[in-house]
This record gives sequence, C-alpha cells and structure tokens, in this order.
Amino acid sequence: MRQTIKIKTFIAVVMLIAFASCSKDYTDTTSITTVDLSKQVFVKVFSATTGATRNYVYLPTPTSFIPLSGGTALAYGGTMPATSTYFAINEGQNSILIKDTLSTTTQAQIFTVATLTRGKYYSLFTYDTTVSIKTKLVEDNIVVPTDTTARLRFANFVRSGSAIPNFDIYSKNLNANIYTNVALNDVTAFIPYASNVSDSLYIRSTGTSTNVIGMSITPAPKRSYTILFRGRYDATGTSPTVPRTLTTFTSY
Repeated sequence: MRQTIKIKTFIAVVMLIAFASCSKDYTDTTSITTVDLSKQVFVKVFSATTGATRNYVYLPTPTSFIPLSGGTALAYGGTMPATSTYFAINEGQNSILIKDTLSTTTQAQIFTVATLTRGKYYSLFTYDTTVSIKTKLVEDNIVVPTDTTARLRFANFVRSGSAIPNFDIYSKNLNANIYTNVALNDVTAFIPYASNVSDSLYIRSTGTSTNVIGMSITPAPKRSYTILFRGRYDATGTSPTVPRTLTTFTSY
C-alpha cells in the first residue's frame, strides 16, 4: 500500500515538473512591442484614378519596401485604410510608393515625397488615369467639435477629355452654396455642419443653378467627412463606362 502511494506521488511530481517546463509564462513582457505614437504622423489614401484595380501602398526604407496596405488592394473609388483610421508612419521626410503589382499592368508606379510633421494627419489622393496617374497630398485639419456638429469638406478629382468648369456645392437644407468656385483637383477645408439631419447636396457649375449630380448625407455628431467627386465629367448616355460619382468617406 505504501509502495503504491509512493509510486502515485512520484508520478504526480513528474507530471507537475513536466507541466511547469512546458507551460507558457504569460507574465513575460519581452515579446511586447511598444509603438511611440508621439513621433508619428497619420496618412490615409483615396483612389480617384479611373481604371485603377490593384494599387498597393508601400513605405520605402533603405533596405526594403514596407507594405502599408498588407494584402489588400486599393481600387478606384476606395480608401485605405478602409475605415476612419489612418496609417501611422514616422515623422520627417517620407517617400510613399503606390503601384499596381500585376505583371501586365500599364499603370505607372508613383512616389509621393514629402516632409510630414509629427502628430498631424494627411490625405493622399490619387487621380487621373492609370497611364498618367498623379497624386495630391493635403493636410487634414482634424478638430473634434465640442458641440454636436459634424464637419464636411469637398474634394474635386473628376476628369474629362474637355475643359472642366469650377464648381459650387449647394445645400438644399440651407438653400445656399456651402462652397463656391472649387477648381479641379482642389480639396476644400473642413467646415462645421449640422448632424443627425438628412440633407441633399448638389454639384453645380459655378454661378449656375443646374444640378450636375447630387447625393444625400446624414452626418453623425463630431465626425469629419470627405465628399469626393470622381469619374468622367463628360460621361454621357444611360450607362457610361466611368460615370461621374459622389462618394462620402469618414475622414475621422
């Protein structure tokens, strides 16, 4: 009987030692990575490049290309990151590469080189066509309202084979223009806007009352939105290949 107890005791001790040697120490903090956001800037990419399908965003370094977009491709009309978040990258001079990785692509790769300031937010817009892709980098003046208002801005990256007029953006609720004379490839500043109320916005050639295109929007409190005008301005017919379109993105 004593021998049986000793054997059972011995087996229990061996199992305890084996378990202790195999179990993971969850208090070990050596594998935890800490990111210092105080030295970083924040970037979001918008695609208004007609025909773009497989764009990837890279941050070149002296030894490699860091894929900011991971395994996700950015197509025409999309934004990356796809939500209201931004990529966090180091402050200072950066060279952001956007390219199509398909071996048969006709899209030219493009670098955007800029010195970015710590703690600030930026939007990088791609536009034109895949064979003549261009970019525009703007600083996002992100301010969270202290009241219940939202914030709104307009980005004009429509394209055409002929001349494109400047535009006014008309609010049905206000019965007035909220922006006037916005030129091609311009991005306006954010303005305060009423939240939790549906409004209809219309794009008009400057100085006219004819609606080119319209959309409805119901902004949420304290959020910031970008309305992107894209596609072919001169598109005609009932089913144009690249129709002129208004898209709303949550910038913050």
